[in-house]
Amino acid sequence: MGTRFIYLVRHGDYGPGGSYDPKRGHGLTALGIRQAQAAAKRFEGIPVSGIHTSTLLRAAETAAIIAKHLPSIPVHADNLLCEVIPNLPPGTEMDLDQWGPKKLESDRARAEKALVRYFKPARGADKHDVIVAHGNLIRYMVCRVLGADAKMWTRLDMCNCGISKVLVKPDGTAFVVSHNSAGHLPRTLRRFLHAT
Repeated sequence: MGTRFIYLVRHGDYGPGGSYDPKRGHGLTALGIRQAQAAAKRFEGIPVSGIHTSTLLRAAETAAIIAKHLPSIPVHADNLLCEVIPNLPPGTEMDLDQWGPKKLESDRARAEKALVRYFKPARGADKHDVIVAHGNLIRYMVCRVLGADAKMWTRLDMCNCGISKVLVKPDGTAFVVSHNSAGHLPRTLRRFLHAT
């Protein structure tokens, strides 16, 4: 068994002005494309084994830009990596009325399945996996790796194309190496979920 290095990349800026698919949502804006290009450069020199992406358009487009810089690396789309609301932290119930107990349970179960699928030791040699997903899912995963209360996910900030790094040792122990690293993004490209 080897060590698995996981690079969790939040998709780039998206919304009107980018492409649109009624089933997959909005694609990247011009700003989002520049953010994804900057993130792609971050992986130069890293022996990336695979790229995994949410099927939502903003993530798939971000992953495609990263893949252009890593042309021999396969890209795998996975619905488990789509956006989630894993739970409602205290005080948010009024803000998210549309998220009933069944939807929250389904989202949390999907997030847990993604953790089991991706956060495991590498078979054989060390592996470096890039996962392009969404802020809520990434923040939830980081909380779970840290062993923190999973309802604390909303207390972590996440910028577009910010990168969180987790390593999973051969014995299955996981460590958060960094969260929401944005050093690869010039200040003009940084957009956070919360004001900083």
